[in-house]
Amino acid sequence: MAYGWPVKVFLPVMYLLVFMTGLIGNVCILLLITTRRKMHTVTNIFIGLLATGDLMIVLFCMPFSVPSLYIYEKWTLGLTACRVILVLQTTSAFLSALTLTAMSVERYFVLVHPMKAMTAWTQKTAIYCSISIVLISMLCASPFSLLTELAPVDPSNQNNTDVLCLAIGPQPLILTLTVFRLTLTYVIPLAIMGVLYGLTIRQLTGSSLKGSQPERIVTSRKKVVHMLIILVVVFAICWLPSWVQYMILAIDANLLLMDDGLAKYMPVTTFLVYFNCIMNPFLYSFMSSQYRNGFKAMFAQCCCGRMRHARTQFSNTSGSDTTGKVSTEVKSLDK
Repeated sequence: MAYGWPVKVFLPVMYLLVFMTGLIGNVCILLLITTRRKMHTVTNIFIGLLATGDLMIVLFCMPFSVPSLYIYEKWTLGLTACRVILVLQTTSAFLSALTLTAMSVERYFVLVHPMKAMTAWTQKTAIYCSISIVLISMLCASPFSLLTELAPVDPSNQNNTDVLCLAIGPQPLILTLTVFRLTLTYVIPLAIMGVLYGLTIRQLTGSSLKGSQPERIVTSRKKVVHMLIILVVVFAICWLPSWVQYMILAIDANLLLMDDGLAKYMPVTTFLVYFNCIMNPFLYSFMSSQYRNGFKAMFAQCCCGRMRHARTQFSNTSGSDTTGKVSTEVKSLDK
């Protein structure tokens, strides 16, 4: 599939913006959570895990897969990189879905069963849960490395040595694994999150909660739930086109190689997956005053530190210059 000049010109620029924004945004989230004690909460532990998964995509998938697929229009990095990048992207998909699901379960217990949450959902529990999510994600993604191979771009042309990075195997096996991945990383998590957030919102809008707790606390908890729901909606929208594409390819992989097939849509579907990695920091800043204030304090501290360093250097330089001038004047007077 030969992409036109709009893809080759604008796509690298768009991906560069996504890369820089995703890198800076997710690193800032991790720094904010790890360096400020008041951010050490159960929800923020999961948000940190989510940022780690997004950062993994930004650092290890985007810089390698995008140039190979959409600029050179072939895979140029070899079989090992092909397998590693596919496994990392699959791991990140499991990581994001399972983390968002865990966050919905935690919010449900905190708001609907607060007494149980006090003992069941501690920071220690969240850390153990996060470790389990990472291990499960890696375990579920590992079978795809065994099926990933380099396939010829044009099998009918023996002189063309260009290859693509694809999951290759018996069609029933590929279809089964794709359905398995779709079910565990998309269908079931979205169903669980939909039910739990629905019950949570009903509890938040119920008269019993309004009468038993101050309005300020209820409003604050509503904002947290609304932010998490938006995270889920963005995740669902960004991944849906890719899942449609994955399912079609699992049924007939030849559609990818046809000039009028799925290949022409891949830049858009892949971009949406990567775009999801940069949306979370913006959502935290927009929806959460805690993160917004934390980012402001972090940037202010960084800028003030640079200004203090510059003032110190200027002071030292000025002092040296003044000393030099004084000594020169003394010498001239002696003469």
